[in-house]
Formats: sequence, C-alpha cells, structure tokens
Amino acid sequence: MPKIIRHLRQRQLEKADIIPAQSWEVFSFALHTLGKPALKLIFGKSESMIYSWGTPPTNESHQINPIDRICWMMEALADANRHEIGRAAIDIMAAPLGGHFEYLPGAETDKGTVDGELADSLVALGELADTCRHAVADGRLDSLEREEILEDLREVYLQLAQLLSAIEKETSGEKG
Repeated sequence: MPKIIRHLRQRQLEKADIIPAQSWEVFSFALHTLGKPALKLIFGKSESMIYSWGTPPTNESHQINPIDRICWMMEALADANRHEIGRAAIDIMAAPLGGHFEYLPGAETDKGTVDGELADSLVALGELADTCRHAVADGRLDSLEREEILEDLREVYLQLAQLLSAIEKETSGEKG
C-alpha cells in the first residue's frame, strides 16, 4: 500500500457515529476519512467518479461502485453454484481487518429440548442487553463496543436457530 495512503488513513478526520448500511455510504465515509486523492490512488479512477460512488443512488451523478459490482459477482457465483469462490473473495477482503467469512449452516439443537434451547436463548439475550446497556452508558458507541454487540447478536442468532431446530424436531416427533 502506498505510503501516502497509510499517512492519510492515520489522519482520520473523525470517527463515524453510525455504521454504513449501504455501499454508497461506505464510500461516503471513505471519502471523508481518506479523501479523494487516496481513493484515486487506490482505485485508479477520476476524483469525480470516486465522489459519485459516495452519493445516494437517487442522485443523478451516482455511479455503480465497486462494492455493488462485487455483490453482483457474488450473486453470479452463487447462481453458478460456486459459493466457495465468493467465500474466498470475502476472506481476502476481510483479512486486513482481521476478519473472515463465517458460514452459518442451519444450527442443530445442542440441548435436544425446547426448554433447554429456550433457556440458552434467554441467557444470550440477557448478555446482549447487558452489553448494549454498557456500550451506550457514555452516550457513544465506539467500534470495539459495536463489535462486542455484534458478537453477542451472533450468539443470540445461533441460540434462536438452535431453539428453532428443537421446536422443529419436537413437532415432527424426532428426539434430540
């Protein structure tokens, strides 16, 4: 990565108060954080093109951004039943942030009973509530707190999926 990009990344203008939910918002935050010159170096495109990537799709100057194009590629790979290629691409993109693709197949009950899975789900939900209360106690949500909340949300999701599995097995007559 060019030295100027590392320098620009280090001089972040400010931390975002919200997490981008749309691809154009990611580019908007990247523009604000890194600036057009850094993104021009990264993408090799004109500053006006890069600026358009950070505008809402309803804006006349909006251009299809690389994130949207990668999503289209992922959909095409899924349609071609080549999910492993898409997962590899996500791993490559997530590596600089210490992340990776995590496939969540249908969760199976680990307790075998609805009561057991319901108890686990409620415990996970309580832990999520505690994490959220602690995270927003100072009126701000920093990136570490956000990651802790997301981790707890994933655990709630897993526990609820296991509860669903137990319910499905119980209603179908299977035993855990």
